Amino acid sequence: MITTATAQALPSSLHGQHVVVFGGTSGIGLAAAIQATAAGASVIVIGSNAERARQAAEDHGLAGWRAADVTQRESIDAALSDIAHVDTPGVVGRYVCGGSRHGR
Repeated sequence: MITTATAQALPSSLHGQHVVVFGGTSGIGLAAAIQATAAGASVIVIGSNAERARQAAEDHGLAGWRAADVTQRESIDAALSDIAHVDTPGVVGRYVCGGSRHGR
């Protein structure tokens, strides 16, 4: 299991950045979210399962979570609706995609 305590910190270049991780509730996406948090970023994870997304955020001290089906544009738009655009300086500086949809 990946934990905040076992994650090695990235360079502090993410200090003050806002990061959104798609597929951030388990595996590589969660590891990226934990590492970004350890490097000083404010991280929101997005996953297909709301309870798992909430739990990941709570367990690892993340800034927030959203549930979205990444195969549906409307679902993504709704999940990102209250998050400023990437091109807004100092707001959301990074998007990371760490998830996959098997069987599609």
